[in-house]
Amino acid sequence: MAKKKKERSSAPKLGATYQATKLAVQVGGPIAYQATVDRSQAGFINRLKSSDYHKGVAVSLLDQWGSKKLGHAAALSRKSVTAWAPEVLAGVQAGQEANLDPIGTADLFVGNTSGYRFQDNIFHVDRVKGYAITKYGLGIARKVVNKTRIAEPVKNALSLLGVTL
Repeated sequence: MAKKKKERSSAPKLGATYQATKLAVQVGGPIAYQATVDRSQAGFINRLKSSDYHKGVAVSLLDQWGSKKLGHAAALSRKSVTAWAPEVLAGVQAGQEANLDPIGTADLFVGNTSGYRFQDNIFHVDRVKGYAITKYGLGIARKVVNKTRIAEPVKNALSLLGVTL
């Protein structure tokens, strides 16, 4: 009797969905925020013209490109602790700094991951440095460790917990 082929879903996996949602929040969140605050076309257009907003969008797109090169979405889908760590840290830091205020938390998360704070309409490259160093440093480490047998005991222990390195 022939084995049945496992059907693959055409739906995006968790990692790809997360990254697409994060990019949408980074790019569309500031515009939506401005539209609700100003409730005017002028405020909306001014935000679109803001060079700080453009810098934040550029960082977001560059991060998306880097994530693709690093295989970040696949690692997120595999429940990799090294992939989820920078995302979770950015969110926890934002939540603590904003005292769990939903708009403030979203603003700080976007600031932590793209450098652009939409409530202040200010771009600070220093704000995104920690996230980028953590994300890409752990991503490169993950690639190196997965190509060697160095962390085999750690990988085995993590697999017992249902996560990967």
